[in-house]
Amino acid sequence: MVFIVLDYVAGIDGGATKTICIVADNDGKVLGRDVSGLSHYHNVSSSAVKKALPQSIKRAASNTRLGRLRFKAAYFDMAGLDSPYDRKAIPKLIREEIKKIMPKARLASPKFEPAMGAVFLALRELSEEK
Repeated sequence: MVFIVLDYVAGIDGGATKTICIVADNDGKVLGRDVSGLSHYHNVSSSAVKKALPQSIKRAASNTRLGRLRFKAAYFDMAGLDSPYDRKAIPKLIREEIKKIMPKARLASPKFEPAMGAVFLALRELSEEK
């Protein structure tokens, strides 16, 4: 019997109106998605953010219908990281909470303008066209 273990990635967009999580495989194929409540740090409490993000990830993973997934990486794009304090405190809060459900995953969040994440994805798309 052969067992194949696949690693998955998650992209999370936490915003003022909703939280979106997308789960994809190593090739970038979207396998599961969730749209749930807001997770904007300035609009809800930190405990609400700590609840909303894992919940969205779990729902998106469940929507893949693949059973328990092993995540190798997750990227968070969170609205409201406007001050130096926000850019330090919120990623720390996210890491602490998400490591509980993705203990081995590499976690990344913007250390620059959030729109840069979109630029990197656009560049990746262009490189795949060649």
